[in-house]
Amino acid sequence: MKELEYIEIIKQTLTNSSFIGNDCADLKDIGLFITQDSLAEGVHFSLDTTTPFQLGQKAIAVNISDLATTLCNPEYISIGLSFPTTISEDFIRDFYKGVESACQKYRVTVTGGDITSSDKVYISVTAIGRRRHSIDTGRNYAREGEFILSTGYYGTSAAGLFALKNNIKVSDEILSAHLTPEARIQEAHKIGDHVEENIAVTDTSDGLADALYKIAKASDVSINVNFQDIPVLP
Repeated sequence: MKELEYIEIIKQTLTNSSFIGNDCADLKDIGLFITQDSLAEGVHFSLDTTTPFQLGQKAIAVNISDLATTLCNPEYISIGLSFPTTISEDFIRDFYKGVESACQKYRVTVTGGDITSSDKVYISVTAIGRRRHSIDTGRNYAREGEFILSTGYYGTSAAGLFALKNNIKVSDEILSAHLTPEARIQEAHKIGDHVEENIAVTDTSDGLADALYKIAKASDVSINVNFQDIPVLP
């Protein structure tokens, strides 16, 4: 999908596109951040390899991950769920058990949402966070002379997906990286506690290269990467 090209079309079409371009919209007048992320069956997950419980956990985590880029306190979740009429009540129950597990972990509350019928399972989650620090974050704040700080290992989720598709036995750590990813909210809070100036922050769930490209483009800088320094599992 040509995401960046589509975003440019949207920005050119809207009268006010000032909120478009970062992981979250910064609603400064009310002290809140808002983001929305979607998961589509056959694109982001397969019901052959993912349980409803894991899917519920993942749907929340990917949105909390976006909120983490603002260094805020996650507060509320709204869920739009579309699924075929053949989906069982047990699927819905287990999905929301996964949602509840993630909500307890990240201390957020489900406020509602929407349920519709469709040909496959589609999940769209809106997450709201409350401002925690006075500094601003965004892809356009990178400056010359700064360094890259990352969290976690790269490539692990892709390895987990490859293993599941090809029935390869791997560690639980690799499988969990794909099935139940972790949102780096605690790391984000630590960064916020030690930074006094606006900084460039972005979620890297679409890949490190994708994230660095978006920061470089938005900030009009070049980024030098030593590939040997990128953290990966042995």
